[in-house]
Amino acid sequence: MNKLMSRKRAEADRQALWVSLAAVLHDIRNPLHNATLLLESLDGQGGNALEVRDQVLEQLERVHARIRRVMEQLPEFAGEGAGTPPVRLAQVLNETIGLIQPQALEMDVAVGMNCLDDLVVKSNPGFLVQALEHLMLNCLEILARQPQDKPRRLWLSASREKGVVWLSVQDSGPGLPPEVARAPFEPLVSQSPTGMGLGLAIAHALTRAGGGELMLQNTSDSGTHFRIRLEGTL
Repeated sequence: MNKLMSRKRAEADRQALWVSLAAVLHDIRNPLHNATLLLESLDGQGGNALEVRDQVLEQLERVHARIRRVMEQLPEFAGEGAGTPPVRLAQVLNETIGLIQPQALEMDVAVGMNCLDDLVVKSNPGFLVQALEHLMLNCLEILARQPQDKPRRLWLSASREKGVVWLSVQDSGPGLPPEVARAPFEPLVSQSPTGMGLGLAIAHALTRAGGGELMLQNTSDSGTHFRIRLEGTL
């Protein structure tokens, strides 16, 4: 049994490695594209070279930070990390909200959290933050389709049931596209040019690498609800 569990753990880590590398390509596409557009704008009349330079450097820093984060995780993928140590869930959630807050503010999305400060789970915090970031960015993509007269909310909540902690990620958007809802964690099932299908597959694989299990609870025109099962501590 222990050998079987170890083999499954190694398979999950290998899958997470390739998915995380795919995540790098997925995430740096937009900032590189933006940097290209900024450089092309210099050919237009009235372009401010110093302003464009600063904006290009900002985009390149985003690329560098993303690649650096994955490089720092490579030893953990190779089995040299600490595995799934105890971690305060509220700390993970606050860190993730900080990462997606700029996009949420730009889209006028209210982000909220309900998690007891002393709630502790067994998880690799780096993988869990990365998984939640991709999951919440996909929720923002769903909310981008929400009519202006409808609420735009994204919230996190956590509850404990015996030795299990359930983390909910919910939005008030119009629901997943049908082709995504049928197989939410299969890569590239969506025809969306922003890559929703890949983002959910990344979140699913990295949740497993972090010691949890991600599932789609439900999705409808009143919102989408994801749940993550994590091992709690006594």
